Amino acid sequence: MLEMLSITGPIYLTISIGAASVRFALFSKSDMRAIGKLVINLALPCLLFNALSQRKVAEIIRFDYLAGYALGTLAVMAFGLFWAGRFRAAMRQMARRLLTNPLILALFFGLTAALLELRLPAPLDRTVTMFAQASSALSLLVIGGTLVGLPLQGMAQRVLPVVAGKLFLHPLLVMTAFAGLALVGFVLPTEMRQAGILLAAMPVMSIYPILAQRHGMEGDAATTLLLSTLASFISLNLLIATLHAGWL
Repeated sequence: MLEMLSITGPIYLTISIGAASVRFALFSKSDMRAIGKLVINLALPCLLFNALSQRKVAEIIRFDYLAGYALGTLAVMAFGLFWAGRFRAAMRQMARRLLTNPLILALFFGLTAALLELRLPAPLDRTVTMFAQASSALSLLVIGGTLVGLPLQGMAQRVLPVVAGKLFLHPLLVMTAFAGLALVGFVLPTEMRQAGILLAAMPVMSIYPILAQRHGMEGDAATTLLLSTLASFISLNLLIATLHAGWL
């Protein structure tokens, strides 16, 4: 528990700084949206590019692992979209945006660089690294600023299903996908299978509220991040204990 607090403590502290900066008018809500755009369009793509381009392809791609994790994740997404009654509309929007999304482009160029073993010139590499290192802190700062002044009425009904889906449904479906692949001959090592289940059980990613900005849902998304992180103290410890016991 103390080890988990040492990891999550800086997260909550940075979120609190973001909230205080808006509460005391150092930044405005519109400033936070501008910082969010900076993260999505520049800082985070640099982080993804760095993470992929500096490794060998064999370290990045393991098809049986990726297939299982992707199947479980897509199943959660489909369930959520059907739940909201927006499956068809979301699929059309997703198809239009994928080709121009900075994050997808960063993934593509990062994988290409890893495959061809290309390296950026030193000045450009340092520039990309500086933006990459800023992405986490800026994301958390935006989350804190977004939480200030949020109306709480009706939020639980919108947020709690997402928290439950991320912390419980996602790892359950990823575990099911791994089990299904094992039945057809794609058996992962125990450590890798357990790592995939743990990854799926993590709280929503820190850029979740920033991704939600373009849909005007950053408030709900920031609350979802905060609640899922708090609830994960219990859910992750239970899951880790279950994995250690060899029950999964």
